[in-house]
Amino acid sequence: MHPVSSADLVVVSRLNGVLTLRPEQKRRKAIRDAYELLTEIVPGTAGMSRSEGMVLRATLDHIKSELERRKSLIEKLEERGERVGDEDKT
Repeated sequence: MHPVSSADLVVVSRLNGVLTLRPEQKRRKAIRDAYELLTEIVPGTAGMSRSEGMVLRATLDHIKSELERRKSLIEKLEERGERVGDEDKT
């Protein structure tokens, strides 16, 4: 656990009756920023930035699709007689 200074313990907001401290606010912002980045990268997730579950599901689906595409491309190369190194197969 990181040491917390007295300045960090200043309450920065009151959300639904719950006090939020600076470190918690920073953590939440980092999570929100990461989800926003995913919506810029993963196809079909534009506008989902407030629905983290949907963004995660779409991200997993995209990764699975890309892995299947990669596997298919490797198989096609091998069918043509191309050599594919073991490190490229994983």
